[in-house]
Amino acid sequence: MKDIHIQNLQKLICEHTNNDVCKIEPLPKSGSDRLYYRIYSNDKTWIGVYNPNKEENICFIDYANALSSINLNVPSIIAVDSSLLYYITSDLGNQDFHAFFLDAHKQKAFPEALVSKCKQAIDGLIDIQVKGNDVVDYSKAFPIDTFNKRSIMWDLNYFKYYMVKAKSIQFNENRLEDDFNTFADWLLKDNDLYFMYRDFQSRNIMWKDNQPWFIDFQGGRKGPLQYDLASFLNQVSANIPEDIKDELIDYYTHSLNERYNLQPKNFKERYYGFVLFRLIQVLGAYGFRGLYEKKPHFLKSLQPALEKLREHIKQHQLPFDAPELYNVLTSLCPEKTDLYKNEDKLNVTITSFSFLRSGIPSDTSNNGGGFVFDCRFLPNPGRYQEYKESTGRDQDVIEFFHKHKELDMFLKDIYSIAEKAVENYIERKFTHLMFNFGCTGGQHRSVYCAEQLTKHLMEKYNVIIKVEHVMQSISYIVSQPKPKLS
Repeated sequence: MKDIHIQNLQKLICEHTNNDVCKIEPLPKSGSDRLYYRIYSNDKTWIGVYNPNKEENICFIDYANALSSINLNVPSIIAVDSSLLYYITSDLGNQDFHAFFLDAHKQKAFPEALVSKCKQAIDGLIDIQVKGNDVVDYSKAFPIDTFNKRSIMWDLNYFKYYMVKAKSIQFNENRLEDDFNTFADWLLKDNDLYFMYRDFQSRNIMWKDNQPWFIDFQGGRKGPLQYDLASFLNQVSANIPEDIKDELIDYYTHSLNERYNLQPKNFKERYYGFVLFRLIQVLGAYGFRGLYEKKPHFLKSLQPALEKLREHIKQHQLPFDAPELYNVLTSLCPEKTDLYKNEDKLNVTITSFSFLRSGIPSDTSNNGGGFVFDCRFLPNPGRYQEYKESTGRDQDVIEFFHKHKELDMFLKDIYSIAEKAVENYIERKFTHLMFNFGCTGGQHRSVYCAEQLTKHLMEKYNVIIKVEHVMQSISYIVSQPKPKLS
């Protein structure tokens, strides 16, 4: 059966143009609920959009029309369905700005030509921030018209629930809430507000006719200038070198002054506070999309984002007093131990978890996951009162399992699989391997099996093993000592 969205978009484009539609094909999904399609006629293409959120559609369409009216590089609105669920825009092609950063990573260099392109993008941003502020109708904003304390607290609490709590970081909630309020008040200290794009990052910048074009600005609202620049220069996957960032910050302030005679006070000092806020906001989103929704792209991005946060808090002190927030940030991204930095050895992560309460742990090595073993068919000491307070690491539970041959048979099969995997990974010089054991509560069977596999591998192989018992918030690293030189 033909996709209903394709049918509706075909009807819409035929009603508003004289072109015959040759083909409509879906485009890859993004992190949102919007669905994108490329519409082909004999000599033209357009982008069709389905979005179930009418308010968001109204905002984007109104903003796009306003920004187009002053000749800014944004897509033109071609047609809008009466339902407000579908609309069609001009096609800006397939070349997004992020591809330039990926090419630079492959070349292990940041060419001057890319610096020039970044400056073009920054000039476009400044035009949208300043000129756009004069023409957009903020009454159509979605979901809020101003970067205010409420919107800041949304992002900070998103980070708390989907990252901090999801990673089992210990903190005092009352003190953390006080620090969130302090942070929000600091972010709002200046009253110079312009059009804040809100998601100004490389995937939302298209490159066409040797110029940057801008999409996905429907989250725009009145806000401070620093936020968008911080988003662009500190996008985790862009990985812009620090000296280039400094050059581009200076370029932004110079261009802002030269073209619009604007000289924000303490711009650079406040900029770094917005970098911290943006990193926190991104981690909240990665926690939701990755740890909660288990989307591979966001899981893969999680560890690099934590590393960016660690580098930032090392280089820049918090510009306000927030000890509980600082403790949370440093707990989320501690310095790696020398043991775990040893890339000459295979690093094996072995976890126990609860299918019911936590779900399968994410793989922070960026390999997308590993072996998952279901222990729920094994004899369960959790059914007996005398074992309720014990775990699979305690002697009474260990003795319980020794009485059941099913455990020995299960582990024998696990050992055979694990040995083949470890030997293959060592031979191929891979650096990370993951084994996950799950049971109902993540307390007895999964913990016991994870501990037994750890013991078995340590006796046979010179590897580094990181053990994580998710439901007990226990994490430790074990490794064979290096052999002494004779």
